[in-house]
Amino acid sequence: MSQETQKRPYHIILAGLLFPGGAQLLMGRARAGWIGFGIVTLMTLVGWLILGARLFAFTENPFSGSLAVFHFLPIHLLPDAGNLGEVTLLWLAGGGGTGADFEALRVLKMPVPYEHLGFALMGMAGVFNALLTAEGLWLLVGSRLPEGTGGGKRLIALILGWLIPGWGHLVLGRKRSAGFVFAGLMGLFAMGLYFSELCGVDRSLHYWWWAGQSGLGLPTFLSSVFLGPLQITEDNPHFELGMTLISVAGLLNFAILADLFTLRERDALGIAEKTPKQEVPDAPPEAGGKG
Repeated sequence: MSQETQKRPYHIILAGLLFPGGAQLLMGRARAGWIGFGIVTLMTLVGWLILGARLFAFTENPFSGSLAVFHFLPIHLLPDAGNLGEVTLLWLAGGGGTGADFEALRVLKMPVPYEHLGFALMGMAGVFNALLTAEGLWLLVGSRLPEGTGGGKRLIALILGWLIPGWGHLVLGRKRSAGFVFAGLMGLFAMGLYFSELCGVDRSLHYWWWAGQSGLGLPTFLSSVFLGPLQITEDNPHFELGMTLISVAGLLNFAILADLFTLRERDALGIAEKTPKQEVPDAPPEAGGKG
């Protein structure tokens, strides 16, 4: 048994969550691992320099009582916790694990310049690293397949499918599926922006909704940066509908990304897609049969 096949899924998950690109490094993909590390760390660093401890102003750590020993784990920061190792270091450096007095909490609630960019970078870094970790699990599965199978544009399809809905299917040659995914999810996204009057993507105001919206990748990132600063000037009875549509679109894209793994497994194993059964014509009557 090779060294790669001796690894277990929890090895990959821990390596990927605690160290950006660690799943790829553990599976011997050094180039992909270090590129992933550079991208995730750069996004996290820039986001932290913009936000500082304001990153922790919107949700509380769930561990208390007998579970207080785990208070140092910022798993409540979503989707940032996808980059658990680096976010934990920032959580501890920012005093998140020791609590804060009322005055400190009041200061954290105050907006900072360019915070929409900072929040978007931190959240997207978490999603990106989670996808890297998921890809590491596929690498583990691929190492156990027969030699010569399991190749293909795995990581590229996954990342592109997150950045632009449907792009991952396009990379894998599913043009029709790619068109349906793009039209459906971007249609929901556009409707959400319309009903929310372009104000439905704002992480500082709608923290948990944005966690779902992050599944749309680039559309959510650009909307956060350029539309997030827009102010709501009048009552909009359809605002919640718009925000919900965008969040649903993001969550659906997360599910579709999972479908990409199924497609790649079928490709790797050479399993053809099912096609509708062709109707078998009735057999002609036998000659000399009874009339």
